[in-house]
Amino acid sequence: MEKGVQRWAVDISKWDPTPQDFSFALCLLPLHDHNSVIRFVQSEDRKRALVSRLLQYALVHEVLGISIDEIVIKRTLEGKPYLEYGEIVTEFPNFNFNTSHHGDYVAIASDPLCLVGLDIVSPVIPWKETVIDFIYNFSTYFSSFEWDNIVAAGTCDDILIEFYRYWSLKEAYVKAIGSGITHGLDKVEFHHRSWFNISIKTAGRVMPEWRFWLSELGKGHLVSVARGHPKSAVESYKRTLKHVEFEEDEYHKGLHLPNVEFNFQTVEQLVQVLCKAVYSIPRTPNTGKVEEMADGNMKIIEFWRPESTTLTQNAAKKNIGLDTRRKRINTDLESEITEALDREEELA
Repeated sequence: MEKGVQRWAVDISKWDPTPQDFSFALCLLPLHDHNSVIRFVQSEDRKRALVSRLLQYALVHEVLGISIDEIVIKRTLEGKPYLEYGEIVTEFPNFNFNTSHHGDYVAIASDPLCLVGLDIVSPVIPWKETVIDFIYNFSTYFSSFEWDNIVAAGTCDDILIEFYRYWSLKEAYVKAIGSGITHGLDKVEFHHRSWFNISIKTAGRVMPEWRFWLSELGKGHLVSVARGHPKSAVESYKRTLKHVEFEEDEYHKGLHLPNVEFNFQTVEQLVQVLCKAVYSIPRTPNTGKVEEMADGNMKIIEFWRPESTTLTQNAAKKNIGLDTRRKRINTDLESEITEALDREEELA
């Protein structure tokens, strides 16, 4: 089951896309995902939303080997993404994933059996606000034990980092179970030994069915990963899982799988994965293909929105020329992006 344990991260500060680059990456996603990306006004927020979705589709395709046009990713009412299995058969009893983004990083974590939660934090405070004023806004989310540890951490910088460590762990737990709310976080209490051997108590009860990892991701960012029993999930998310109850031996094996290091990807690598998944050699309106370089990567000449097998079959049934359909869809996409950029300029 080790293959199901994946940790991928992207440093989006290294990606400065042209409008065409952004449009091409967006066109690799299903149409229903487009609005969730272009609805953001700020370009950095759009980048985070786009890269988060690229990570989801690329990881599911690479790990599970599912054809790209068969991948259906939905969200629970609380907002947690999940893979809709349908008739899909996988080697993993309970494959699930979680994403997070903050600051310069967007990341995804997956597990084959247990619930997985992920949270990234960049220890910053709002402009013109002191560390103490900032953290006191969140004091009700911590137990008295945690709060005492935070305020006694040392310098203001030490206090801020300690605050974010606890906060990141709490968020990873909440995201793992799929609750999507912060109510009752003061009842979720973390204990640790120099931030190793991290354990959790909820309402005073030790939860041995959970494991946690806290580490540095890079450039001052911290990342927390939570892994726990599927029976802990909220009902809306529990219904999306293949299995909830396991034999003790099987569950114990899943809980104690190694937590792997983060594999750093680039946006260009994700785009290549998805391009190759849709076409053996991606095509463009003018040339019908891209240039394949000696290292196996693809040099994209122009873009058009890839179509699923279903769309292609429907077009053929209606005797609509594929080239004509591609051009029309491509024009629609460019209009979407242009309108979004115009809205941003109006609001700036």
